[in-house]
Formats: sequence, structure tokens, C-alpha cells
Amino acid sequence: MNRLLLMCFTVLMVFGDQSSVYPLLQNNPKQITLPNGASGLLYLPQSHKFYKPYPLLIALHGMKQTPENTLEKWRPISDKLGYILLCPKGSEFNKGFIRTPTDDRKMILALREKVSNHFTIDYKRSIVAGYSRGGTFALELGLLYPQKFPNVISIFGFYNQKMNPIVSIQKESHAYINSRFFLITGRTDATYESAKGAHHALLKRDIKSKLRTYQQLTHSYPTDLIHTFHLIQEWMFASRFDT
Repeated sequence: MNRLLLMCFTVLMVFGDQSSVYPLLQNNPKQITLPNGASGLLYLPQSHKFYKPYPLLIALHGMKQTPENTLEKWRPISDKLGYILLCPKGSEFNKGFIRTPTDDRKMILALREKVSNHFTIDYKRSIVAGYSRGGTFALELGLLYPQKFPNVISIFGFYNQKMNPIVSIQKESHAYINSRFFLITGRTDATYESAKGAHHALLKRDIKSKLRTYQQLTHSYPTDLIHTFHLIQEWMFASRFDT
């Protein structure tokens, strides 16, 4: 009897209504709100099958931006390259993500755990990416929680120098052995010196980092984001396992 029930359940999961099994599959995208106040939008790629592992792409917005317009920017990557997409919401609209009185880095971590509890995640290929203020926080997440966020893309983000003591301590325990940081900036952008400094600071500590500097792009997403993202994937993953 138990085997029969298991077979029936498997058939339902493969061929039946997936949303009746996992509430997070209902609506796409779906608003997620946690008891601690963390919230964001979750989007599943068009090809999603619940029984397959997918990498998680966490996309962080900039100041005076929202999860909605961030989702629209990253949705094509989710569909084309097969990522579950999570777009957290910053605690303050004007500032975006903040550290105090609410630590949005912990909020993002909690949202990641929520999604991980409901879906089979390919953690090795998962990425946290951020634009502007979100790029700053993507860097901080990768430095604070290298096991949780080993792959980081910062698009026109600033490097928080207060991270240096934390990085030095964690490096001693080889915490960043699998970390990859890809930094995007522009030669005439306000983030240029900071991104360049971050790149050198990471390399000095034997943390893998790549800096891409645009000559004419200033504080905006790369024009061909999908192509750029694909190249970043190749750099991040080629040295560890097949892409």
C-alpha cells in the first residue's frame, strides 16, 4: 500500500498540478513575505520542473527602485538560462537596502533560506547580483557569507571598506576558496575608483575577482545583459566544473 501511495504521489508531482503541492508555485511571479518583515518577488523560469535542481539568481535593486522593475530586467536571463529568480525588497525606498536599524543583508539571507526550503537549488551555480546600491550589498553578502553567496556580480556598486577586517579574518579559514567576484563599472562613473580598489583588495587576499570597465557606460545596466551574464557564467564556473 505504501508503495502504491508513493507511486500515485510521484505521478501527481510529475504530471499533475504542481501548484497544489507547493504553494510557492502558485502565481508567477509570487510575492513572498516572511514573519521578520523580509519580502520580495519570486519568479520561476518558463521551463521550470519542480523535480529538477535550478540555480538561484538573487537580484538586488538600486536606490529608489523596486523588486518589480528589477524582475523585469532579469526575467529574460531567468527564462533563457534557467534560473529561479528572487528579487528582494530593500527596507527603505530612497536608500534601497540598509544596514541599520534593519540589516537587509540578514533579510536577504532569510529569503534565500525560504526559497531553498521549497525548491531543489543548485548552489554551486547560484549567483547574487546587484545594481548600484544593490551591487554594494551583493559585495557585502559575498564577503560576509561566502558559503551562502560564493558567486557575486556587482554592477556599479561601491566597496565598503569596513569589510576589510572581516575579509582578513575569514580568509584565514579559507572561507573564500570557492568565491568569485565580478565587478562592473565605468571609467567616468563615480564607482570606478571604488570598484578598482575592491578588485585589488580581493586579489591581494587571493580571492578570485574580475573587473570589467566600460569606457562609455555610466551607472546603468550593460546593454546586452544576457550576453554579459553568459560570459560572467563562463568565467565563474569554467575553472570549477563544466558549464
